[in-house]
Amino acid sequence: MHPASPFILPLASPTLIFAVVLLVILFSPLLLNRLRVPPLVGLVLAGIALGPFGFNVLSNDDSFHLFGNVGLLYVVFMSGVSIEINDLRKNRIKGGVFGFYSFVVAMTLGLLSGMYLLHFSFATSVLLASMYATHTLVAYPVVSRFCLGARRPVKIATVSSIITVTASLVILTLVSDQFSLLRSNTSWLLESAKMILFAVIVLWLYPKIAHSFFKRFEDSVLQYIFVLALVFFGAFFAQVAGLESVLGAFMVGISLNRLIPKISPLMNRLEFVGSALFVPFFLISLGMIINFRVLGSGFDAILVALVMVLVPVCSKWIVAFLTQKTFSMNRYERQMIFGLSNGQAGITLVTVMIGYAITLPDGSHLLPDSVMTGAVIMILVSGTISMLVTENAARQMLSAGRIADDSVPEEKRRERIMFTVANPHTLDHLVEFSIAIKNPRSKEDLYALRVVNDNDEAHKEQGDRLLLQAAKVASVADQWVERISRYDVNVASGILYSAKEYAITDVVIGLHQKLKSRDTLFGLMTEMLLKGVSCSLFIYKPVFHLKQTSRLIVFLPGKAELEVGFGRCFAHVSNIARKLHVEIMVYSTPETRAIVMHHKQMHHGVSLEFFLYHSVDELHPLSGNITDTDMCVFFAARPNAISYDETFDKLVENSVLSDTAHNVLVVYPEQYEKPDNTDERFSTLHQPHYKFERLHRSERWIFVQIQRVWYRLVKIIFRR
Repeated sequence: MHPASPFILPLASPTLIFAVVLLVILFSPLLLNRLRVPPLVGLVLAGIALGPFGFNVLSNDDSFHLFGNVGLLYVVFMSGVSIEINDLRKNRIKGGVFGFYSFVVAMTLGLLSGMYLLHFSFATSVLLASMYATHTLVAYPVVSRFCLGARRPVKIATVSSIITVTASLVILTLVSDQFSLLRSNTSWLLESAKMILFAVIVLWLYPKIAHSFFKRFEDSVLQYIFVLALVFFGAFFAQVAGLESVLGAFMVGISLNRLIPKISPLMNRLEFVGSALFVPFFLISLGMIINFRVLGSGFDAILVALVMVLVPVCSKWIVAFLTQKTFSMNRYERQMIFGLSNGQAGITLVTVMIGYAITLPDGSHLLPDSVMTGAVIMILVSGTISMLVTENAARQMLSAGRIADDSVPEEKRRERIMFTVANPHTLDHLVEFSIAIKNPRSKEDLYALRVVNDNDEAHKEQGDRLLLQAAKVASVADQWVERISRYDVNVASGILYSAKEYAITDVVIGLHQKLKSRDTLFGLMTEMLLKGVSCSLFIYKPVFHLKQTSRLIVFLPGKAELEVGFGRCFAHVSNIARKLHVEIMVYSTPETRAIVMHHKQMHHGVSLEFFLYHSVDELHPLSGNITDTDMCVFFAARPNAISYDETFDKLVENSVLSDTAHNVLVVYPEQYEKPDNTDERFSTLHQPHYKFERLHRSERWIFVQIQRVWYRLVKIIFRR
């Protein structure tokens, strides 16, 4: 064989083909980001340049068909699994109205322009109009950068994108089925039975199987393979039922949405593998079948591109104007909605690829080459408009002071979370919990603390291994952990002074195992921490993994809202619910409920359901309503705190000590810091012995005097 043969175009060596594709995936975003070209469009343009209609570097063979189809299903599945269920429920009316406007206006203008301007068939015009009706939030990173994610126009645009994507996929399936049914003799009755069976399997059986699997197997790699298997079997079942495979993948994403938290190792793997491999292959394979040369074939191809650019932009502006008048918005909000709804990406590419694959009886494609080329131009133009308009609207909203009063200044959002590393059996649970309570906007690292109270080298090595394991678990969720190893005779003082040294705002510890009858509820160490630290303290009793939680049940004592750190701690609990897509049931007094509902920044984007009580005794019979997948959260209080209630404390103790099958969390909100003149050299001497509390008043006075004399003698010795 001639030595230069591997470099003859198109490339034939599988190794070289894969290397070229990886180089394209690596460098195309780096080059095109400088030009503000969306990464999706960059990979499609790279496919056009390297494909048969470009420089013919790569041939559109079976390998690209396989990976392209896998990436196609992956894109649609991720669209379903990434849907914010809480946003959909909370903003369903306004988002539904905006989605209805978007769909009706875009479908009307698309049908008219397709049939009377471009002279396409009815089916082609419907498919083209469904592409106009959808929108992808390509400009959402701009919104996040300006901290406007909780604003009304952003929530409305997010919910409407869910509605329009679902409607477009249904239309795509109906159009595709129309041509498949014309070529088959299958009765409508049999097709309907298949569709019903498919819906039962995916929407009812899949979640039950997945929940059981996730509960039984905790390895994230096994969970990832299991989810992929469900996706492709779901796509296959959809084809058997006479539906389009993309609708099957989308429905699998919807059915698994609540079981895959947004912040979890499993979601991280799904996004990573998809973004690094499957989705780029799909985009490159799509670009390889696009022929830009059709633009030079005549005015008709140029007209198609112009119509595909102008019609969606005009329809989005009309919809934004109608939404502004319907909900009495200002012009900044209208501009924000117009910018966010202009983006076109994933579902548009899916529709183009499937429409091009449908062949008509005369051998032509349902979507011709001119539409393929016009779609790429439309995505490029609409994405640019979306980014520019959204950024301009965000700046105007900020400069005009249109931000709601519940926005939190950046310095007040600063948080530092530290979890202790002691028990290897609960390590993964504590890391998972610490990641869940963290504010997504916070750029602070997590802190893992291991306190060693002896000089045993084996214990030190075990501590280092646990710290390394904690860092590995957190890295799966893209969280960096700063490892702290500290020597102190007293574990509580080690935690206390580490919290002060690193300015920790929240400490997370596991539940103490009560070994002796004289031990207190949480153990001597925790009791000492409660007296010594002023920051928030989270005591977590894990029974199952946090991601399997179906509901949070929060118990608030009377006057809990008066505690200094109540707002921060409630916001942490809301972060858990937001990331797990679960609702919060809150048992509180009427006064506490009023404060929580007034300060919306503590729970924005979370579904709350309140149950009011007037006496703690009313809470005791509620234990029968708690299921095994619930998580009970108790907001306790330190003794002498304003919300301390001995009866409520007894309720917490009964719940923690009971042999329950659900997770339990006890939260002690932050307190005002007390002045501390303690010399760190005597930290272990300042911790009271548990027997001290049992002494009589006269005995305590004698004990204190002896202790003071002893401290003075030790200080004199050290000074000399």
